[in-house]
Amino acid sequence: YARTDTYSLSWLRAALVKSKYTPLQVAAGVGVAATALAGGVAAARDPDVADALSAPAEHVWEQLENALPPLRSHPKLVLGALGFAALGGALMWRRYLVASSLGRAAEMQAQVRVVKQQPPAVLAGLLDSQFSPQDKTDTIRLLVIGISAHQKLELLERLLVQLGYESVTVFGDCFDEVTLLDPVRFPGAIKVFAREICRNDLLNFGRLHFFFPDSRLALDLSTDKTLKEARFDRHFVRDLVWSRHQLEELAERRFRAAQDALKTEAEAALGKDYVNDPAYQEATKTSFADLFKKVRGEDFSSYLSKLSTPRELLIMMTEMFARIEAHPEGGLTAQDMEIAVTKAMEQAV
Repeated sequence: YARTDTYSLSWLRAALVKSKYTPLQVAAGVGVAATALAGGVAAARDPDVADALSAPAEHVWEQLENALPPLRSHPKLVLGALGFAALGGALMWRRYLVASSLGRAAEMQAQVRVVKQQPPAVLAGLLDSQFSPQDKTDTIRLLVIGISAHQKLELLERLLVQLGYESVTVFGDCFDEVTLLDPVRFPGAIKVFAREICRNDLLNFGRLHFFFPDSRLALDLSTDKTLKEARFDRHFVRDLVWSRHQLEELAERRFRAAQDALKTEAEAALGKDYVNDPAYQEATKTSFADLFKKVRGEDFSSYLSKLSTPRELLIMMTEMFARIEAHPEGGLTAQDMEIAVTKAMEQAV
């Protein structure tokens, strides 16, 4: 993946950040310069041609001497001053162009929030190769970045298609883990965010998969205004709920995976032969059901039925393991499981 991503970025850089002159233009320039040099050498060797070319030059020189009398008395000094003035003007103009280019690049970067920005000089070179100096930042942003979320996604998909990808797919999850969307610190923020995401113009883009931490009813997505703007009837939306049997199977698989990891660590520390010894395996053999020996089957099913998501399940298991570590000789009771389920439902909100 890293190699493919690096290749795509390199290809994109080569396609967008083009050199100032193409090989054809360089070849044409060399040809014109060589032709002019050959013509000058031929003219210098022919007295008639040299006289014909020198006459206009002498006329222009006389006009300059009449316009600038010091040129007649101090020609080298005047020509030197004019040369320095022209060089200074060219340098100032070049500095102005570079400053304007870097300023435009900085304005573009100010509106793009990424982890690591490209150097302004790189972005300035990209903008200079694609747009003229007269193009303003707002115009460029409208053409290549977009204003609305739907327009940004369309421009991004167009770029990825040029890179050889089929399309773009967006996955969104863990929204409540973002600081500004924390339901504890900002109770209504996640609801506002959900309403902004669930809009028909954005959902029409397709291939958008968002996983919200609560149901549509809890996120206020079932009001008449939201239903009119979102048009859920045109898009595939459903509430993800896991049954008790699915959660129990998931818990068993997680527990077996943890046991396998402990076995690997034991093999590295004690040796593979010692760990595979039947006596050691019998002494360390523990199944997921062994954790609930003191919990009746109907109580276990009743408590587990209160959970509906893997997040709640993992929080419950974390709480139960903490209680096992605190009281390794007692085992889990129905009261412990009830407390763990209650905490899971509280912390998963």
